[in-house]
Amino acid sequence: MAYEPKAPYAIRQFEVEIWIPLKVFGLDISFTNVSSAMLTTVIVVSAYFWLAMRRPAIVPNRLQASVEIIYNFVAKTVIDTAGPQAKDHIPFVFSLFVFILFGTLIGLSPMKETFTTHLIITAALALFVFVYIIEAGLRQNGTWFFRQFLPEGTPFWLAPLIVLVELVSYLAKPITLGVRLFANMFAGHMLIKLFGDFAAMMVDRLGPVGIVAAMAPVAMMVVFFAFEVMVVLIQSYIFILLTSVYLRSAIQAH
Repeated sequence: MAYEPKAPYAIRQFEVEIWIPLKVFGLDISFTNVSSAMLTTVIVVSAYFWLAMRRPAIVPNRLQASVEIIYNFVAKTVIDTAGPQAKDHIPFVFSLFVFILFGTLIGLSPMKETFTTHLIITAALALFVFVYIIEAGLRQNGTWFFRQFLPEGTPFWLAPLIVLVELVSYLAKPITLGVRLFANMFAGHMLIKLFGDFAAMMVDRLGPVGIVAAMAPVAMMVVFFAFEVMVVLIQSYIFILLTSVYLRSAIQAH
């Protein structure tokens, strides 16, 4: 039997594995390891908030206090960025934040796939955000929402070019929103697992000496793991911050 070399785990960690094949009208909606990670995130977050808020008290316990801290943080970000009129949109932004944050943190464990390392997922999240923002803008301002694509005072003869430029710029925002999150999560996970592959290779090739030598890449894994947790927190925040910025542009269009 011919030997088939395996790709390093740093590469294989991003493979999508089909667990339950399923097609509907020719559309592949199979349940995969990525689907499992997202479902697990929803279950864990739902259980966490249910346990924390099932018996709310004026003087909160630690679990309730932790939920209130997260919510107040998101609410302050939305209000400070998009203004008081964005208050009704806090639940939406809050849901985005906890889904991305908890999902990515769960993905750092050996048990689950990190769905934010897949561009199709982060792009879908970004597209969902922009559909929501456009709907919010139209609901708030009606057709006046589209005036943001034609700045006041633009010469008539220059209007078509300006509208085109503004439209392309606007449509590029969900692309950059999704790619930014994907790129940071992908690079961090790749780096951590590369050190893991390096440590395993040293043990495999050098034996007892390799066990001692592998301590260096393992130590680097720990350092980069801690750094990755910080990156997850920052990128989750940046995602909702930019969402709030785009939301402000939509609901304050004039």
